[in-house]
Amino acid sequence: MVASLEYAGGGGTGQGDPLRSIRLTKQLAGEAAEAVTGTFTFRLDCADTAGTAVDGFPRTAVVGAGGTTTFTGVPVGSVCELTETDDGGADRVAFAPAGPIAVTAGSPATIDVVATNTFDAVDVVAPGDGSTGADLDAGTPPRAEPPDEAVRVVAPGDVSSTAGPPPVGTPGAGLAATGARCTRHRRSPSRSW
Repeated sequence: MVASLEYAGGGGTGQGDPLRSIRLTKQLAGEAAEAVTGTFTFRLDCADTAGTAVDGFPRTAVVGAGGTTTFTGVPVGSVCELTETDDGGADRVAFAPAGPIAVTAGSPATIDVVATNTFDAVDVVAPGDGSTGADLDAGTPPRAEPPDEAVRVVAPGDVSSTAGPPPVGTPGAGLAATGARCTRHRRSPSRSW
C-alpha cells in the first residue's frame, strides 16, 4: 500500500489571519512646519519572539507630509520598530503609539502609527546691532543662534534653503526684512544641506 498526502494550502493558524499591516501616517507640527517640503524616510524592523529578524525585514518607505504608507505581511508574533532615518531636520520626532509594536492575534488587521515631526521657528539676527533683521536689506547676511545650525529663509510664496546664511548679494539675503520667515533645522548626520 502506498500513502500519499496532498497539501491543500488552507493558511492561517486557526486563530484568524496570521498577517497584519502597519500603516504609517506622516504629520508635521510647529511654527515652521508649513515651510517644510520634501519627503521623509522610514525603516520598519520586525523580529520574532526569539529576536531573529522576520523574513523580508527590514523594509523602508518614503512618505511626504500628510501622506501614508502601509507595510503589509507583518506576521502575528512579531515585535516591530519604526525608525525615521531622514527626519528632514526636525527639532523633534514623536511616534504614536510610542515604542515597539507588538503584533498579536488580537491586533487589528491594520495597525495605525502616526509619526509627527515638529519644526520650531528661530529669529534671524543681523550681526552688529542684535536686531531681528533691520539691516538685512543693506546686504548683511543673517546668522542663526547658535552658529552650528542651518538657517532656512522662506519668502512668502517661495521656498529656498541654504547651508547657513546666504552670501551677500545672493537673491534672498534680505528676505527676513521683507516679511519672510526664518526657520532653524538641525543638520541630520544622513542629510546634506
